[in-house]
Amino acid sequence: MTNKTVLLAAFISGALSACANQPQQTGTLEDLDKPTISSEKSEIAARNKEQIKRAYYEYIEDAPDHDKLRIGAVTRIAELELELDDQLKADKTPISDLDDPEYDRRVRSTIALLTDTLTKFPNAPGNDHLLYQLAKAHDQLGETDEAIAALEQLVNRYSTTVYFVESKFRIAENAFVKSHYLDAEIAYTDVIDAHNPGIFGERALFKRGWARFKQELYEDALDDFYAAARRYGFRPNQKLEKSDQELFDEYFRAIGLAFIYLGGESALESYFARNPSNDFIFESYKTVAQLYLTQNQYSDAAATYAGFVKNNPYHAQVVEADLAVVRIWKDAKFSDQYRQAFASFYSRYEPNSAFWRDSRTKADENAKKLATAAIRENIVLLAAYEHSRYRQNKRNEHLESAKIWYERYLKDYSSYARQDKIYQLYAELLGQSGAKREALRYHELAAFDGNIILDKESAYAAVFLTDQLQREADASASRALLDKHLQYAELYAQLYPTDKQAATIVQNAVQLAFKKGLREQVIALANILPDSAPGPVREEVNILKGQAYFDLKNYEDAESVYRDLLVSPSLPAKSRQDLENKLALSIYRQAEAAKNAQQPDLATQRFLRIAKETPKSELAPVAVYDAIAIFMDTAQWEQAIQYLNIFKRDYPNHILQSEVTKKLSVAYLNADRGLDAAREFEKLSDFNTNESEKMAALWQAAELYRQKSDYSSAIRAYRDYAHAYKQPYAQNMEAMGHLAVLYGKIADQERRQFWLRAIVTADAKAPKSEKTERTQYLAANAAFDLAELRRLDFDRVRLAHPLQKSLQDKKTAMQDAVKLYGQAATYGHSEFVTRSTLAIGDIYRAFSKALLESERPRNLTADELEQYNILLEDQAFPFEDKAIEFYETNVSRIAQGTYDQAVETSLRYLKDLFPARYGRPAKVETFVAQLDP
Repeated sequence: MTNKTVLLAAFISGALSACANQPQQTGTLEDLDKPTISSEKSEIAARNKEQIKRAYYEYIEDAPDHDKLRIGAVTRIAELELELDDQLKADKTPISDLDDPEYDRRVRSTIALLTDTLTKFPNAPGNDHLLYQLAKAHDQLGETDEAIAALEQLVNRYSTTVYFVESKFRIAENAFVKSHYLDAEIAYTDVIDAHNPGIFGERALFKRGWARFKQELYEDALDDFYAAARRYGFRPNQKLEKSDQELFDEYFRAIGLAFIYLGGESALESYFARNPSNDFIFESYKTVAQLYLTQNQYSDAAATYAGFVKNNPYHAQVVEADLAVVRIWKDAKFSDQYRQAFASFYSRYEPNSAFWRDSRTKADENAKKLATAAIRENIVLLAAYEHSRYRQNKRNEHLESAKIWYERYLKDYSSYARQDKIYQLYAELLGQSGAKREALRYHELAAFDGNIILDKESAYAAVFLTDQLQREADASASRALLDKHLQYAELYAQLYPTDKQAATIVQNAVQLAFKKGLREQVIALANILPDSAPGPVREEVNILKGQAYFDLKNYEDAESVYRDLLVSPSLPAKSRQDLENKLALSIYRQAEAAKNAQQPDLATQRFLRIAKETPKSELAPVAVYDAIAIFMDTAQWEQAIQYLNIFKRDYPNHILQSEVTKKLSVAYLNADRGLDAAREFEKLSDFNTNESEKMAALWQAAELYRQKSDYSSAIRAYRDYAHAYKQPYAQNMEAMGHLAVLYGKIADQERRQFWLRAIVTADAKAPKSEKTERTQYLAANAAFDLAELRRLDFDRVRLAHPLQKSLQDKKTAMQDAVKLYGQAATYGHSEFVTRSTLAIGDIYRAFSKALLESERPRNLTADELEQYNILLEDQAFPFEDKAIEFYETNVSRIAQGTYDQAVETSLRYLKDLFPARYGRPAKVETFVAQLDP
């Protein structure tokens, strides 16, 4: 023997003596599988399975046939071989490699070894294990019949073996595969009836059910299927892991098929009527229905669920079943059936239905949640369906049906209405049917939460509808609708400024607000006008915004708006002019406010800014005029003059030109610029249409010219006045009086005499009622001046030879002057009476003296000259006497209380000329009668 054989023999010997329970036993066959321990080094020498297997083979080869340990060794070899074969098979990836000769050789070697052992030791203990190994080896080679034969031998010989149940199950499986269903049923039954079938019991039940099913023993099959499910531990309405769920589905698929073969829903009803304690009722109905659905048998599937509902109206899963009917028809797109099914479902399970209050109801809160969610979902679908139909054909039945579903939804699910867009959809339906007010109500619910927009489309619809309704409503309702419209328009434009409708919405809202006088809202809306708004829209909105600011007396903001508008280069000419006028008016109101606040400097600054910034505006000249008025009120004459002249230059045709001229005249006067004032008054007289004002202006001009010694201009003004305004008479006389004086100043005696005569003539023609003391004075003065002028003519005539001609000229001048002096005296003014009397005396005296001093003829003899002188004296002395008489007449007025320069002079002349006669009383004769000696 080899050393290994000796070692194995020792082990086997030890094993055979194990029953003696000797503690010295140290080895068995199993020690071939274990490492040996070196007493010297205590090292573990690991042996792999291949080494172990070779060790067993060596033992068998060396062991005698009668060796009782041989069976154990063979068994262990078989196990190792099969394990190695399994490992080899696992290492082979391609299936074709399973036909590897090495693999086949190994398995067949194992089969041969097992068969040989069984043959040699047919009754040896442990042969059941060898038969099991033999069957497994045949099975690995695909030799099913040989494997089954080994298993049948095993179960027939060893009914109590641990391999009995598994072997019977495999025998049953083989029979089932070969369609030997009765044999399979019997074999499965043996498994089921075994003392401890373990995991094979549940599977045997299930497979026996199938064996019976194949034999058309459907009810028996159902019993097995249910039993298998219960044995596995399944319970109704149980949550399962994936693997368990798959097994559960497998079991109940079999149950479903059995019921279908029995007749479907009717079989379910009868079966559960006989088996009321079966608690898998819903799962059974559900499985049958699902199987029908896989074959597109919708009616059968729906009928199955409906049968469950009918027979189990208060079952815990009745809601699920009833809902399944609805879903079948919905998914299959059978609209009529779907609508009918859901109508029934809603009627039975709506949140406030009697079902949920019935004490028999087993449906729990989860079922109610399921029903509630399903009702909500399907109401939305059905309402949308009917709504769509109404939109297409406008038939009232669809309208009413859609309204019913929408209202049912809102009754029970209003908290989800926004989420499901029911408010919006119902509003659209109502709007399409013409119920605008109701439509608005639901659009509002959909769109707004206070000042927050929740739905853009409904918000837009609310804007649109409020606009329509406020236009159609009576006055009492229109305002409330308008307020809503403005609010919604503002919210929409704020949240959706880039929306293409936003600008139009704002424009319309601004128009409406402005029309109703809601100026604050006009401004608020205009401020949210989108930047993308078209030019014309922006222009209109901002014009209204500016006007709103203006109407609110917020003139500075109005100005700012109008100024921004005028920046646009594309603004039409008419619009630009209108805006300039509005801008001007805004500034004008600011100026007025400053004026009323007693801020003259600020007021004038603002008034003048109008002309500077909007020179073409209608208010520009008015503003300048108002600034001028403030300058004049505050005595700022130079500024007033500056802008008065600007006004005249820039606005030559303005209606205020005459007023400007008046003011300019006044300003010149107050600025001590009389000539300038006069010129303005004269211009005023030229352009003014009011005669009395023209007359006054012309008079004022003449007066100013005269005061400033501008004689030519004064003459021009007085002359124009005298010619143009005969009335009032007294003023006309004054003008002519000034003219006479002025012409005298410029030594134009001819024209002076003209106006002096005109004065006298006018007085002569004037009615007594128009005459005044002043006019009488002027007339007297004119007559006196004319006399004085004639006296100058008198003085210029020199009595020369031939005396007759010069004497006549001088005498005529004397007579004219005396007449005029006499006329001056007749007006009764003492000044001119005494002066005229003195002047007449003087001229007579001068005439007398001129005669005496006149040139004598050259060819006279002495006698003739003496005689000639005597004659001259005779002619001269009477005139001297006349002079004395007039002097005396003047002196006589002393007694009457008149004593002036003329009287004093008269008295002095008398003393000088006739001291001897001074005491002689004067003759009281009127000088008029004594003009001609």
